[in-house]
Amino acid sequence: MAPEDRERLKDSIEREGVRDPIRAYREKGNTKWQILSGFNRWEIASELGLETIPLEIVEAEDRQAYAIEDNLARRHLTTDQKRKLVAYLLKQNPDLSDRQISKQSGTDHKTVSKIRKKAESTGEIPQLEERTGADGKQRRKPTLKQEPPFQQTAGKQAKPEPSTKHLIADLKAEQRDLQAQKKEIEKRLSQIEKEIQKLSPTKKKGKP
Repeated sequence: MAPEDRERLKDSIEREGVRDPIRAYREKGNTKWQILSGFNRWEIASELGLETIPLEIVEAEDRQAYAIEDNLARRHLTTDQKRKLVAYLLKQNPDLSDRQISKQSGTDHKTVSKIRKKAESTGEIPQLEERTGADGKQRRKPTLKQEPPFQQTAGKQAKPEPSTKHLIADLKAEQRDLQAQKKEIEKRLSQIEKEIQKLSPTKKKGKP
């Protein structure tokens, strides 16, 4: 931190105290706390003799994510820098979901997915069937729905199943054929009725 920036921070802390909590963690089995972010605030507070300062305790296994988040909040990364950060996070935590890595790196989850696939294809990271979400639960990685392969017979590739549009067209054509057959049958029945009427004896009109 530049001297002038430190002076401004000191003046602020002297007037209002430490507003943003200091983040610290402690390794398992260790009694000594390690400052993750806010070292300058802690140092100035000590110089000013402040008795209490706000503290946020971070789990040791989460310290990397907090450190990255803290750095991202203080600087603007280029697209290339973000992609390199995603690749680094994937190598460190390949079991985390794309959205988790996306949140930590400030990138789109689709970008994370592309970088993951490339890293998996080159063997830089393992291909895991399950990934850890934001709630800490293990879930199977998303898979793309694949269409069933076409059956092949006699060295020829079978045609794909007809679409709904084609099926409707076939049904309409069959309906037209049935209607034409119906008309033909009705016509034949009418002719037969006429023939029967000709063969039937007719009564002659007589006087009463």
